Amino acid sequence: MVTIANLLTGLDNFAFNDKDEIFVSSYADGSILKVNGDNTEEILPGGISHPGGLAVYKDSLVIADIQSVRSFNIDNRNQDWVLRNIFRASPLGANTSAAILDDYVLLTSWVDNTVKILNPENGKIVKSFEGLNIPVSTAKFKDSYAVALHGNSSISILNDDGSLDILSDDFDSPTHVIPYKDGLLVSDRNRGEVVMISSSGDKNILISGLDSPEGIAVIDETIFVYEGDTGEIKSISDNKISVIANLSAGSPAASPLQPPSMVFNGLVAHEGYLYATDEMKRSIFKILP
Repeated sequence: MVTIANLLTGLDNFAFNDKDEIFVSSYADGSILKVNGDNTEEILPGGISHPGGLAVYKDSLVIADIQSVRSFNIDNRNQDWVLRNIFRASPLGANTSAAILDDYVLLTSWVDNTVKILNPENGKIVKSFEGLNIPVSTAKFKDSYAVALHGNSSISILNDDGSLDILSDDFDSPTHVIPYKDGLLVSDRNRGEVVMISSSGDKNILISGLDSPEGIAVIDETIFVYEGDTGEIKSISDNKISVIANLSAGSPAASPLQPPSMVFNGLVAHEGYLYATDEMKRSIFKILP
């Protein structure tokens, strides 16, 4: 066996052209490299591949990039670190959403049916909840976790022992769940609603008539919503809805077995700004509301 090249973890496929040149793709970085002896040439540059959910950890943005988790410094925009998944081998898994849990990061994967707790300082998974019913997003809620489950259309409480208690299953497609006041704020993509849910499971529809709401964020008393099918980011304040940004529409689900959000259109607020993922442009945008 002869080693032709040493490349980064997360390689996917390779092919030869009619000149016997080798081209290698990466599912973790979204890149295509041409291998030529000891040299490699970028045909398609690597980096953000399929950005989904976002979280703010200290001075950085953490991005669930499906086959990787990446962190970018908010001030200088440089990549702090990247963790790459290896199919069926890495404890990281394929993650579609992210949230903050004190000094840790909550990672959610409907691909793997898991919620995991990541220590971003050392890249270790410190706890993993397996066999969930197609989780789309997760948030810290009191002493447990609130998880949006596509499989039974519920917001459920995930306990430390892995057990689940349904808080409410009066949803069509619960998508993004975040802490809000003394309860939770939830986007229901198919119903076009943003809903407040109390710790006892009582629901209050705050916003209706939206088109495919996915990522949600709050600054002061204003709620912001990222619509997956239109790419519009809207602000809702005093019952007035305004479009504040236009990004790319997200990818549609391939079947009803998958969450309609597919690659989660992430939105997070930090120090008066919004940060939003654009899967089609493989980019993160900073937005002044």
